[in-house]
Parts: sequence; structure tokens; C-alpha cells
Amino acid sequence: PVAAAAVDGTPLPSVASHAEIIGELAASHDHILVEGSGGLLVELDSDGGTLADLGSLLAAAFVLVTRPALGTLNHTALTLEALAARDLQVIGVVLGSWPVIPGVVHHTNRQVLGTLQVPLLGALPEQASELSPADFRAGAAAWLNGLPA
Repeated sequence: PVAAAAVDGTPLPSVASHAEIIGELAASHDHILVEGSGGLLVELDSDGGTLADLGSLLAAAFVLVTRPALGTLNHTALTLEALAARDLQVIGVVLGSWPVIPGVVHHTNRQVLGTLQVPLLGALPEQASELSPADFRAGAAAWLNGLPA
């Protein structure tokens, strides 16, 4: 976000401002989902505030979405370590962009991620974001089969 804002010449709101707006939304909604693209420690504002800082301000629980490809075991372990170091709650891990025809690497990564200290909640198929809301809801229960009822 910082680099994109610099290119666009747009100032970014502070992490505290984001927390305030999210808090206002939480007052009138049962669930609030905040997506952080780029990673837990990517700066969200010009003061160096990160998604981890936002989570701390909100006392939020995290769902870590990872990719199923090479490198995911290290990235996932590092992110979980960073969350634990900040005493941030982790609900579990979701694999994003699960291939239509998964290879050995994908299956192995899914198996290893299933042995972590946090639950593996499931895997979203490739192109799931392109589905209609109704089709996404229809498939979600099967994809996220590790979610508690």
C-alpha cells in the first residue's frame, strides 16, 4: 500500500484510523472480515504500521491464507511465528488457489500444513474468487471442512 500510494500521490490513513472505522462497523455487524494482502508485516501506512499492528489494536483473530506451492511451508511458519511473538490469536490456516490437478508438492504441503499447531481449515479452489456469491457459498462448506460447526 505504501508504494502504491506514493506512485499515486495519495496519503494513506493510519492504522489507528483503520482500527477506528473497523470498530464502528463491528458495533453494528456480527462479523467483520479484514483482508490484508501482501503479508502480515507489510506496511499499511507511512508510519510503518502493519496488519499485525492493526490486529493488535483490534484484538482480532487471524485466519492465515497461504498458497499451496513451493515456499509455503517457510512463509507459513514465519508468519505463524510472527503472530505468536505478538500474542495474536490464530484461528487456522486456509490454502488458497488449490489447483484443479494438484501435484505431489501441493499434496505434500497440504499434509505438512495439517500437522501445524493451528488447524488447517481447508483449501479454496483456483478461481474461487470468480464465482458468484451464491456459488461460492454453496461450495464453501466442502472447501472449508476444517471449520468448527
